Amino acid sequence: MQDCELYGRILGIAAPWRVERVELQLKQGEVHVYLAHENQLEWPCAECGASCALYDHQAERQWRHLDTCQYRTILHAAPPRSQCSEHGVRVVQLPWAEVNSRFTALMEGLAIAWLKHASQKAVAEQLRLSWDEIHGIMERAVERGLARRKAEKIPHLGVDEKAFRKGHKYLTLVSHIQHDKTFRRSR
Repeated sequence: MQDCELYGRILGIAAPWRVERVELQLKQGEVHVYLAHENQLEWPCAECGASCALYDHQAERQWRHLDTCQYRTILHAAPPRSQCSEHGVRVVQLPWAEVNSRFTALMEGLAIAWLKHASQKAVAEQLRLSWDEIHGIMERAVERGLARRKAEKIPHLGVDEKAFRKGHKYLTLVSHIQHDKTFRRSR
């Protein structure tokens, strides 16, 4: 099996994308995977999904992927931009990464799974990333989670403030009070 076909399968790259070439850089301990796309006349708009004409390409970008054995794996591609009649020129949504992320979705997923069990510093050391990079991954995950949340109406909210020890140290407690239908107030 050729390197390009192997990495295409490992990465789950599907048409219109393909692995164009793979470079092993032994001194740096890295594998560089270069992605290209088929000549496709139309791309979906990143905002509305409408089929749009290719406008141009951004400059080549890089995304850190999961390691291949002990080698850091880095994807390279020039993201296409489409021109939507409603939204204008937009970068096409790439199947392997979030917008404005320098990491693949699989790499971010691994980091988030590890962050559930370890500190940012420990995860950064294990993945050979900086604390700031791990923090950015965590912030994007929180933003995605908050975007999926649905607002709930809270009919009864309890607020209480407790002072502890002497001085001006207070603790504010906020709670969602749920009333049981069988609960009756005594008057």
